[in-house]
Amino acid sequence: MNDIDGSITNDTNASLRKNNGSYVTPYQDSASQAGSNREEAFQIKTNSQGEATFTVTGKNTKATPVVFVDENKNNRFEQTELHATAGAVEFKGVQSPYTLSFDRSENFVAALSDEHGTQNPVKYTVKVLTENGQPYKGGTVKVGIQQNHDASLTNNTPAKIAATKDGVYNADQVVSVVTNDKGEATFYVKSAVDNSKATPIAWIDLNSAGNVDNVGNDKLEDGEPFAVAPTVTFLKSVVVAPEYALNKPFAGPFITGDTMTWTSSLLNQSGNVSETAGIRYATFTVKNTSDVIQKINPSLVDETGLAYDDKTITYNGSTQTAEFVNGQEVTMEPGTTVTIHGVARTYNSTNVTSVTKDAKLNVGVPAKSGSLEVSSQVSTVKNKANGDTCNDNNTYDYKVEEADFLADVQKVTVPVTGTVVGFEVKDNIDGGTNYGRIVIKADGTNDYKVYHYGKAGETTKLGTDGQFANNGAAFTAATYDQIENALSLDDRLQLQNVTSGVAGTLLLANTDNSNKKQAVGNGAAPEVSAFTITSAKTNGTDKVEEVVVKFNKDVTQAQLNRLATTVGSPILSGVTVNGYNLQSPTLNADGTVTFKLSNPTTNTAALANATLTVDAASATVLGGEKAVSATITDAVAPVQVGDVIVTDTDGVNGFDTATFTFSETLAENTIDPADFRFYVSGAAAPGYVSGKAFELNGNKLVVEFDGSYANLGNRHGQ
Repeated sequence: MNDIDGSITNDTNASLRKNNGSYVTPYQDSASQAGSNREEAFQIKTNSQGEATFTVTGKNTKATPVVFVDENKNNRFEQTELHATAGAVEFKGVQSPYTLSFDRSENFVAALSDEHGTQNPVKYTVKVLTENGQPYKGGTVKVGIQQNHDASLTNNTPAKIAATKDGVYNADQVVSVVTNDKGEATFYVKSAVDNSKATPIAWIDLNSAGNVDNVGNDKLEDGEPFAVAPTVTFLKSVVVAPEYALNKPFAGPFITGDTMTWTSSLLNQSGNVSETAGIRYATFTVKNTSDVIQKINPSLVDETGLAYDDKTITYNGSTQTAEFVNGQEVTMEPGTTVTIHGVARTYNSTNVTSVTKDAKLNVGVPAKSGSLEVSSQVSTVKNKANGDTCNDNNTYDYKVEEADFLADVQKVTVPVTGTVVGFEVKDNIDGGTNYGRIVIKADGTNDYKVYHYGKAGETTKLGTDGQFANNGAAFTAATYDQIENALSLDDRLQLQNVTSGVAGTLLLANTDNSNKKQAVGNGAAPEVSAFTITSAKTNGTDKVEEVVVKFNKDVTQAQLNRLATTVGSPILSGVTVNGYNLQSPTLNADGTVTFKLSNPTTNTAALANATLTVDAASATVLGGEKAVSATITDAVAPVQVGDVIVTDTDGVNGFDTATFTFSETLAENTIDPADFRFYVSGAAAPGYVSGKAFELNGNKLVVEFDGSYANLGNRHGQ
């Protein structure tokens, strides 16, 4: 009925299957078009009992079948003909009642990409739940930018979308993302145009969600579940989101040997390191919230570990200040405060600039258990002399962040049983080789112990009996991932047969029967790292001067600027190539990074097949989680100039042509006449002259000078 009632608003894609296997949607246009091939009927035959069956198939549509006897033999239905109308049937995918939602609930702003050669994509997370409220696992979700897919042409946006952070961005594309076990999927949006907006929209394309033919059309249609995300507005980069972080353990307090670090960072609207601002000075206020006297040894440093300059300390809100030296002992009565102030090492008072992005206050765990509260304030300036002044003389306050700590925590040396009061699941914690640590309060004592697990000869078992009856006979073997996923505060731990600090058997009583996804590493490569060097080569003219590196993940110039340097020197402390020091990392337009050799070597062979190494700390700054290395390929041997023959072709006024023989064949585009110069000595006006004509043949270059010269000296420079 939908396709024969004269209305186009309720037309259907429902179809009937012919004997030859093809499908047809019966229809007819208005009566004025009768007989003009504007109709198609589907014929069925009744059996001996006057019955006939047919099957209707559809995709995300509604249909109302009508059967009639074609008394006029014109393949058209008229109301006067004998007919019957069946009930309406609706075709929809099982995902129709699913619900979609976004992790963001309000409109927001983000920083532009490409403004300063950096990228600031915004991450969106869409979540899909089934009609029973369960996560839609492994499902495909379509996402696009609403402004570029609606019916209006006046609101189109230059913002672009991609399925992954490092993926291909396009304004008009619809991308497919797949949900994880939580029913969540992520995608990214960015823009290089100031004040542009983007409103992402996500939906399940029922034409491709397991329905007939599994064909999708990448279009949102009526009946398909969808959600519209909050709108993001992209603006020029400024510091609007200062980040204040404390390096807390995964669970529980800091312990003896830990360094508590409060970090104040400058971030732009997208949550990335600011491209426009630097720190001029930083001020940290520490309050002793313990009930005992604490003696601390704080230090104020930047992201590279360099100390701030001109440091002062003020006690308990006094107006009197004193000079402060990093690491000096400070005694604090309960409830008192100290304020430490310093000027960023990179602050230039002449042009009022700074490239420092972080202020860090480091405090080692004191000798007595307790807690400290720390807040901070930084003042900003532009990061280069001709830079954006929007961040000049701005002040940012960072909230109070409290750190609890346990003193006199001893390593396990003998068998022990106790209650879990803290743990860390990162590999190689505390500078050792391990899979993490567990801190317990030993039974029957006031002693706290720490055990680093993941050692050779260690057996791990999991159970629920916190009393470890019969030496844990009911406990079963468990992997380290299972141990870490079960770990919770107040769980119970028993370490049996401890020899040289290694337990023969580790029994974890999972008293709350938890199973969280918190396992990290445990000998496996970090899943989120995937940080490798995809290529590395050397460049140079008459000597090797630089190494060009391509990583598999995009890095930014801001990240490169944050790589640690050696004290008082621009030389990088964590990026080397076979003992050669590197410095001055620069991000190139093609995404590669050029590192300059601090002392360019003339020994090209020494860099052939050499190993470029990025240590763990530098890899972390660049977005990885562990040290990486790669063999340098394509070590460039400088092209050498051999014989030079000068000739006088016209017999007038001296030499006018030179033939150069190089050590290898040159490509035709190697020589740019505009950049090729020669030095003439012994003439009336010695100096650089240019060639006006070039002829390159293999490894020989013939140059016609722009004049004739009586004497030609050696080639210098270019």
